[in-house]
Amino acid sequence: WVAVAATLNMQFAKTVALGVAIGDVLTKTAIKFGHNTIEALCPKEYHRWIDIGIGYIMKTIGITIAWYLARVISSVHSAIRGAYMFVDAVTIYSVKMGYGHLTEGYYDEILAGLLAFTGVYWQISSGFVLPWFGTILLFPFVFIESTLGWFVAYDAY
Repeated sequence: WVAVAATLNMQFAKTVALGVAIGDVLTKTAIKFGHNTIEALCPKEYHRWIDIGIGYIMKTIGITIAWYLARVISSVHSAIRGAYMFVDAVTIYSVKMGYGHLTEGYYDEILAGLLAFTGVYWQISSGFVLPWFGTILLFPFVFIESTLGWFVAYDAY
């Protein structure tokens, strides 16, 4: 349990670090374009906080982008891994049943690629959320995933 939480904590830290780096790059441009506009809109006593506020907003946007990219990368990896596991199992079953056609040529790789593409498309188009029946069916796993997320986010392990 602790090893899983520690690994996830490292991934959390890497994602946040990437997000902060993205935010730092965005901050320079945002200050260049937004500082004068915000300065004209807010009272003089708040002018010293404009650059700091823009920096925090851009870091928040950068972290949001990094989390989305981490989800996309994770979904691509899961889709490729799952597609090849499925195709390998179907290939073994088809050989046992006397149908070896899937092992000839590139059929198994083509099928795995199509399944992986479908999996990535499904994940991104559904917003990385399970359908309601999937949440009910897989409730123990959803609960464990949520619990691990809380442990990693709040260093409670």
